[in-house]
Amino acid sequence: MACAPAGEPDVADSDDPDAGSAQGGADEPAQSGGSGGERALDAGALGGQGQAGKGGGGGDTKLDAALSTDASGGQPAAAGACKALFCEDFEAADTINTKVWTVRNDNGNSVTLDKGMVAHGQRSAKFHAAANSRLSMIFAKLTPLAVRQHLWGRAYFYVTPEPPEGHTAFVTAGTMDGYSNSDDHQEIAGYQNSWQLGFWGNGEIISAGGKIPLKRWACIEWEMNNEVGNMTVYVDGAKSHAGAGYGKNKIASGFTDVAFGFRSWHPANYVVDIWMDDIAISDQRVGCL
Repeated sequence: MACAPAGEPDVADSDDPDAGSAQGGADEPAQSGGSGGERALDAGALGGQGQAGKGGGGGDTKLDAALSTDASGGQPAAAGACKALFCEDFEAADTINTKVWTVRNDNGNSVTLDKGMVAHGQRSAKFHAAANSRLSMIFAKLTPLAVRQHLWGRAYFYVTPEPPEGHTAFVTAGTMDGYSNSDDHQEIAGYQNSWQLGFWGNGEIISAGGKIPLKRWACIEWEMNNEVGNMTVYVDGAKSHAGAGYGKNKIASGFTDVAFGFRSWHPANYVVDIWMDDIAISDQRVGCL
């Protein structure tokens, strides 16, 4: 995977990032979706632990595009609930909901819910990566066709002390059964404190630029367009970097899985902690809270 410094030209099937950019799509967000607990992506998806908003009780729920229903009372979700196709604010319980998420860790790593470090509400997800480790992530299946080829996402993001200087992914979407290096996916990653947007398909294409916000909560948004092979990342509402995969790296089955956390191909010799909160995925830009 990528391990060269930013600023080199895009080269297919290589590890060299580049600072070139390509417009990924519309820059204006739709109306910002509020935080609303875990939301299943369609009537066939696994039920999450839904809630009307932060601090409210929910219980197990299944949701479709027409109506958000609280299983405890059968009432529609209140105003301000998640307006995206999928939301996760980690408020419904003290542990990761394994009905929705699959947790994968190297030995010594962990994914926990943290009440001491939050962007909003009472909890966030903490991804703890020990020195010289590679993986601490949560994975979920994406079922709706609406995001299979063109996906927008948002998460509140905090990393300390800094990302490893080598290639480290924070958000991935694609086909990741087992998450080997050969899986087809797009990723929002970092390299030497710069964003590195990666397209994995028929080989690898990467594009680096912009700055990763360090040691503070930031709203990060991303657009992944499998139809044209473009990707864009935003920080606190402003475009930070865009890159193109040139169509060669189109994912054959589209975005069937999504993952969040820490995945490094060049592990650091120091501990890295990443927090994420208020995750949202939709077929249009969600915006920051």
